[in-house]
Amino acid sequence: MALRDCLDGTGRRPALRHALHALAHNRAGNVAVLFALLSIPMLGAIGAAIDFAKAQSMQTRLQTALDAAVLAGVNQEAGQQIARAQAVFGLNFLEPSLALNLNFRENPDGSLTGQVSTDVATTVSALIGVDSLPVSTLATASLKRTQNRVCILTLDQSGAPGLLVNSGAEVIASECEIHVRATGFPAATINALTTLDVQRVCVRGHDVLVNGSAKRPETGCEAIDDPFRGTLPTPSLTCTVSYPPPYTAASVTLSPGTYCGDLIFHGGPTIDLLPGVYVIRGRMMLNAGTVLRGEGVSLYFPDSTSTMQANNAVRLELTAPTSGLFSDILISEPPGLPRSSFVINAGLGQAFRGLIYLPSRDITVNAMTGTTDATALVANTLTLNQGTWKLDGGRKVMTGASGQHSAYLVD
Repeated sequence: MALRDCLDGTGRRPALRHALHALAHNRAGNVAVLFALLSIPMLGAIGAAIDFAKAQSMQTRLQTALDAAVLAGVNQEAGQQIARAQAVFGLNFLEPSLALNLNFRENPDGSLTGQVSTDVATTVSALIGVDSLPVSTLATASLKRTQNRVCILTLDQSGAPGLLVNSGAEVIASECEIHVRATGFPAATINALTTLDVQRVCVRGHDVLVNGSAKRPETGCEAIDDPFRGTLPTPSLTCTVSYPPPYTAASVTLSPGTYCGDLIFHGGPTIDLLPGVYVIRGRMMLNAGTVLRGEGVSLYFPDSTSTMQANNAVRLELTAPTSGLFSDILISEPPGLPRSSFVINAGLGQAFRGLIYLPSRDITVNAMTGTTDATALVANTLTLNQGTWKLDGGRKVMTGASGQHSAYLVD
C-alpha cells in the first residue's frame, strides 16, 4: 500500500490508524509467545514426574530385594548372617550395570540391618540440569522365638540320667515340653514301649540312650533353668501339732498347720485336708488303699527328711489354693536342700491342680492314671514307671524357647 493511499483529503491517515488498531487487538501472536515462555517449566514438571516415577520404581525393587536379604540372613548363626544376606540380595536384584552402595550389619540384639543406595539416571529432567535422582532404603529383620509351655523340668546337671522313662510309661502333654538340664552320660534314658506325646523333649546334654522306637530327645538344646528359685513363699515352721499318735480311723480330717513328727495312718483310710497350708516336718506315711484329698491345700516339706511316702497304690485328689501366698502351689520345698527321694504312687488314681516344686528330690512316679492334671513338675531327677500321666502345665507357667523361630521385619 502506498503512503498516499493511507491519506484522506485532510492529510490524515485513517487507513494506517485502522491497521495499527487491528494489530494491537490480534491475540494469536500473544498466545504463541506466552506458550513459548511457559513451555519450559511445564516440560520440566512433566520430566520430573516421569523421572520420579522411575526412581520410585527402583526404590521398590531395592526394598523388596533388601527385605528378602535380611529375612534370610537373620536366620543364620552370628558371623554368617551378612554373607547369606548378600547372596540373597544378589539373587533378587539382577542389574549388574547399576552401581550400588550395599551394606549389612549384625546388631548386638541378634537382628540384622541392611542399607542400599544408588543414583538413578534421569531422562527428561536432564534437559533442565538434573542428571540423576538419589535412591536409598533400609531394612531390619529380627527373630521371634516361639515360647512353649514346659510341664516337666529336671535340674540335676550331673544326673545320669536326669530323666528315666521305663517301659509302659506314657506322658500325654501335647502342648508341653519336657526339659532336662543333665549333661552326664546318659543325660536321659528313654526305654522301649514308652510314649512321650509332648511337643519336645529338650536335653541339655549331648548323650542320651533311646531304646526301640521311642521318641528321641533333642540334645544340646537350651533347657531352662529353675524359674521359681527364690520366688516361692515360706510358711511358719512353728509346730502346731507335735508327734501325733497313729491315726486308726477309717476317715480322718486334718486342719492346716505345722505337723512335727511322722504322720502314720493305719489301714487305708480316707484323709480329708481342710483348705490351707500344711507343713510336714516328718514323714507322711500312706498305706495301700489310702485316699488323700483336699481342695485349696498346699503341702510344704521344709527339709530333706520330710516326705510323703506311698509304697503301694493310693489315690491322690489335691488342688492348690487359688488365692493368697500359696496360690497355685500344690507341693513345695525350699531350694538348696540335700538330695533325697520322693515317691508318687497313684495307682488308684490322681487329680492334681497346682505346681509340684521339689527341686532337690529324685522323684519316682508310679502307675499314674489317665486323668489330665493341671500341674507342672520341677524335680532334681525324674523316673517315670508304668502308667499314663496327662499334663497341661497348670497356671504356674514355665516357658522356654522351643528352638523354633520366625523372622520378621522390624518397623
